[in-house]
Order: sequence, then C-alpha cells, then structure tokens
Amino acid sequence: MTKRPTLQAMFETAEAVRTMRDAIDAHLRGAMSDRDLRELAQSVPYAMTTNVDARLTCLDVGRYASDGSMEIRRSDLEVYARELAEGLSLHVEERGATAVAVEELARRAGVARVNRVLDGLGIVHTVRFASPATGRSFTAWATPHRTDATLCLPRGDAAFAFVDLVESFLWDAIEAPKATMGLDLDVLPEVALLREDDNGNRVEIRTFRSYAGAMREARRFEDLGHKQRYWVEVVREPRW
Repeated sequence: MTKRPTLQAMFETAEAVRTMRDAIDAHLRGAMSDRDLRELAQSVPYAMTTNVDARLTCLDVGRYASDGSMEIRRSDLEVYARELAEGLSLHVEERGATAVAVEELARRAGVARVNRVLDGLGIVHTVRFASPATGRSFTAWATPHRTDATLCLPRGDAAFAFVDLVESFLWDAIEAPKATMGLDLDVLPEVALLREDDNGNRVEIRTFRSYAGAMREARRFEDLGHKQRYWVEVVREPRW
C-alpha cells in the first residue's frame, strides 16, 4: 500500500503551493520582481506529483540563458499558474452531490465556470480545479436549474482523493448535514481545536473533520486578539 502523508503534511504542502501560486500571479501583474520570485521558488517546498510535476521547469526561474536573460517566458508562467489551479486529468467518475453550488466551487478554487453543451442535458455548468497539495484534478457540474453540483473524483484511490478534496476546498460543505459525496464520511479525520487560558487550563473548543478547517478557525480566534493560546491537534488520521 502506498504510504500516505500525514494530515498536517498534506495541509502544509497545500499552503506552500498556494503561496507559490499567489507569487506567480503577482509576478504576472508586475507586483513581484523576477529576483523575488526566483528566491521564493527556491525556498518554498511543495509536492511534485501528477500535473504539478510536469511543470517543474516553469518554477525553476533561477535558470538563465547565457546572455543573462530569463529562459522562463511569461507565457510559461501563465500556463503554469493556470494549471496549478485547474488541473489536467479527465479520468474522473461521479461520486455524488454536494450542497455547494458550482459558482461557489469556482470561487473557492479560483477558477472560471465553463458552460458546455452535452447530449440529453443541454447547457451544463462545469468547474475543473486541482488540489493545491497534490495537483489531483477534480470536476463538478450542474444544470442551470440546480442549486447543488455533481462532484467527480479521480478514478483509483477514492478515499485518498476524498480527503485531499476536503482539505483543499470543501471542508464547509462536508460539515454541512446535507453534504454527501457518495463515500463513507468516517474516512475523514478528527482534528481538535484547543485553547489554553491564562491559568494554563486546556479546553477543547470543537472537533473538525479536516485540518484545514480547524486551522482556519484557530486563526480566526487569534485574529480577535485574545490572550489565550489556540492550536490544533490531530485526534485521528484519515482512515485510508
């Protein structure tokens, strides 16, 4: 069996890839210099798997031509930034519905909704996006009159893809009672958000089904300016 990363490692990798993608976008807008982008690319670790692996050269902005100019073209970076967000794989299968609308999925993933025409269905709204942590491609679709989306996962290791999806994008939808992905929710982990007060008392505030969701809530509490310390602990790793 393939060794899986820990939940924390998956989350940290996703965060690093988001940082890299934001930097590329800033560079394309002229808000970051070639030098700063090169230094960041050399310092930020991230997963090199699936579609991300094939685009390694586009991040290697430290490579220069003999005349000192950059070998990486603007078009290379544009393609890389787009594929980091959208993914490439079309080998997917339907896994069920989610309470999240297609437009909301597109907003969270940072991609555009695409309208397609399918036999028997007419116009269909589709969204394709990739996990920041693994580069795995996901697809969702819905007809114009539906408020939810049919979610498709990559073929193969559905449980791993499911957890990857939740950590990357859909923790809110998974926690909603109406959300279903056609998979056993028990595969998801348990992550506790903890607080330590001024007297050193440790209190569990809430248990989450994703590391990303727990971390986001911890940051929200920290931003409120309370003196208490907040942190998260993985109570149970995903049941692969």
